[in-house]
Amino acid sequence: MRGIFIVLALLVLAGLTALAGCQELASPLEDYEWVLTSHGKYWEPLGVLPNTEVTAYFDSGTKEVSGSAGCNRYFGSYEVDGLTLTITGPIGVTEMWCGEEIGEQERVYLEALQAAESFRLIQGNLRIEGNGWQLNFERE
Repeated sequence: MRGIFIVLALLVLAGLTALAGCQELASPLEDYEWVLTSHGKYWEPLGVLPNTEVTAYFDSGTKEVSGSAGCNRYFGSYEVDGLTLTITGPIGVTEMWCGEEIGEQERVYLEALQAAESFRLIQGNLRIEGNGWQLNFERE
């Protein structure tokens, strides 16, 4: 009788191990806070304005991206498949006035983020690319 319980316990353990192996793993861009270091068109990268911090967080559980655009908060949904990244809908943004220069940085950043087509990690840093734009991030 004891042998049957041991066999059943081993079968249950093997089944749970197999199920755990079937879980989808998070992409390397997900579940980390990323801080923007430069952005813009490939031929004209721009640094981040002083006294601003632009961030991105890709939540693997909800498939939502959120962060600070430098002054305003933003949020939206995304899909990731391998190294392909797509922002799947419009990005919502709070509407605080932060001055023209910061407002322009936010506009450029959010336009580039919505154009995302792919990403890659370069020495632990994140680069998002799409439609001639690039966003470069460091992990916080």
